[in-house]
Amino acid sequence: MSARLGNNRTIAYSLLLLNAILWGTAVPIIKHSLQFISPPVFLFYRFVLATFLFFPIFLIYKSKNKHRINIPHHLTLALLGTPLTLLPLFYGLSASTAIESSIIESTSPIFVLLGGLVYLKEKVRPKEWLGVLFALLGTLLLTAYPILHQSPDSLSTKGNLLIILSNFFWAAFLILSKMTSSPHRLR
Repeated sequence: MSARLGNNRTIAYSLLLLNAILWGTAVPIIKHSLQFISPPVFLFYRFVLATFLFFPIFLIYKSKNKHRINIPHHLTLALLGTPLTLLPLFYGLSASTAIESSIIESTSPIFVLLGGLVYLKEKVRPKEWLGVLFALLGTLLLTAYPILHQSPDSLSTKGNLLIILSNFFWAAFLILSKMTSSPHRLR
């Protein structure tokens, strides 16, 4: 039993490492691709490919699960989680540097945590507040760096702000998803 558990854990860690590598390389690859194609066209092809890949899975799931779908709710979540998150992100990637984009984009958990405090009444320990404070200060400094060293209308500043906007949309998507998946959390 313990050998099997160790093997499962190795597989899980290997898959987590693969996931981290894929997401870690995504920003530079997308940024490079955006030199040749606009964000809306890039996303259109991405959504079409995803539709062809996942529509059969959706049909199988739908045939096995006969529960009613709240279309306005799911449409709102779909818009928040995909185009409203990805369009500002991709426009931000095309206007900012790869390193600034990666770092600012990786701060989305901060916005999720802050939204969880306000809308889900989640608790944060004092040590966690210190981490949130440092992360927020670092994000603000990184976002404002182009303003401090260049003109305020710098393309990089606009890109950084678009990535932060994308983080807000992503946090709204996650928080709304959690609020509606837990009936006791609805107001």
